[in-house]
Amino acid sequence: MITAVTSRARRTRNISSTLARLEDIIYERERERLAVDHHAIISVADRNGDIIYVNNKFCELSGFNREELLGRNHRIVKSDAHPEGFYQALWRTISSGAIWQGEICNRAKDGSLYWVESTITPFMDMEGKPYQYVSIRTDITHVKNAEIALSEQKERLRRGQSYANIGTWEWNVKSDELFWSERIPVLFGYAEGQLETNYTNFLNAVHPDDRQSVEAAIQRSLLHRWPYEVEHRVIWPDGTVRWLLEKGAVVTDRNGQAELMVGVVQDIHERKMAEDPLIVARGEAEAANHAKTEFLSNMSHELRTPMNAILGFGQLMALDEQLGDMHKEHIGEIMKAGNHLLTLINQVLDLSRVESGHLHLDTEAVSIPDLVRECVALMYSLAREKNVRINSEELGTQWVQADRTRLKQAILNLLSNAIKYNQPGGSITLYSKEHGRDRIQLFVDDTGIGISPEQRHELFKPFSRIHNQTHQVEGTGIGLSITRTIMQAMDGKIGMQSTPGKGSSFWLELPAHQSSSVVENRSS
Repeated sequence: MITAVTSRARRTRNISSTLARLEDIIYERERERLAVDHHAIISVADRNGDIIYVNNKFCELSGFNREELLGRNHRIVKSDAHPEGFYQALWRTISSGAIWQGEICNRAKDGSLYWVESTITPFMDMEGKPYQYVSIRTDITHVKNAEIALSEQKERLRRGQSYANIGTWEWNVKSDELFWSERIPVLFGYAEGQLETNYTNFLNAVHPDDRQSVEAAIQRSLLHRWPYEVEHRVIWPDGTVRWLLEKGAVVTDRNGQAELMVGVVQDIHERKMAEDPLIVARGEAEAANHAKTEFLSNMSHELRTPMNAILGFGQLMALDEQLGDMHKEHIGEIMKAGNHLLTLINQVLDLSRVESGHLHLDTEAVSIPDLVRECVALMYSLAREKNVRINSEELGTQWVQADRTRLKQAILNLLSNAIKYNQPGGSITLYSKEHGRDRIQLFVDDTGIGISPEQRHELFKPFSRIHNQTHQVEGTGIGLSITRTIMQAMDGKIGMQSTPGKGSSFWLELPAHQSSSVVENRSS
């Protein structure tokens, strides 16, 4: 009896221990199931493919509730994204007892598409036939959307490169690995994918006469970090020669060492072919312009000598006290016309110097108020004759960096025009102000007849006199053209604003002299 009781107690303890272990195993399996259930999309189908179980995540993703899914075939979430053969191959795999894995696009209840990474495992009966299928899926919609967006972006880039005839490349300087887009072989005369991607093939495609310049441009970019830009020819396999433009830059690592070179290649053959006749035409035009300039310069010099003689004899004749009033009046007309002609000759000479690039400048610090006072004094007689008042009291104390003689010439030209095209009893106001941190503007405002917007494009053209038909004013029409060129040569500008019938405002802008204080006297 004691032996039986002992044996029974031992069996009871063993059973209790086994039950405890089973409870632990069941608990662990249940927790594992919960973990999978919360992470994955799970469904179970019978041998016919009809759903007999779905978890909550399946319902959430598909939009169907459990009652709408149970007893229905998985075709309820079938989309049109896959061909029929895709589903036939899937069914052949799992019905034979093999596990199927892959990506499937499904359609939710609201019609939207979603993608899942799916594993379908068949459960086999004693006869080796599937009696149910367990599907475990992971939502990868966001991944597929990103892939689709990337694919669309690549396609847009490919189309853009194709339309623009541009290719891109990237060269790993350290590993010597080279990548180029599918358009690069086409630019080298090959079909897409037919030219192996390597530096040797690239260099062999370059015209032999251009290889040295291409390699030199690459080395400058690598050694000095200069932008890589070079135009060169390539020879296609059929012997055709084409022009390409390459642009790129070096990408450095954390230590400042060259790591990558990236760039683009563009077909510029049509442009280069169009440039050849343009270059020839430009050379011919420059030669003609040079000949014209030389002619003007020579003629101006030749005309000044006899003109000075005429004026000299005219002055001597004017000193003869025996001449009558009528003769003196005639001599006055000769002197007036002679001086006008000499002014024209001098302006033509200036124009020829400007166009030939022989205009000599000596820049220095120039006081604006001092120079303006000199100019006003020279123009005083003309202003009094035309009954025009000149006001220069609002000038500041600015100094500019300029050629004093040429700046004086520019101011006199503006003052002369402001007087000649002013209204009787009108006025002229000169003032200066600071423009930005290191520029000075001098304004010449008048109350004259003004200039219409349609006339302004002719204003700075040589020999253009926009008021010649309506106002008989002496002049050559080249003063403003010369003034603009003089200002540009001194790193300056000229501009204007005008209201027809109310007047005009011309301004000269020059660099401020850095060592002098700049005081703004009047705001615009």
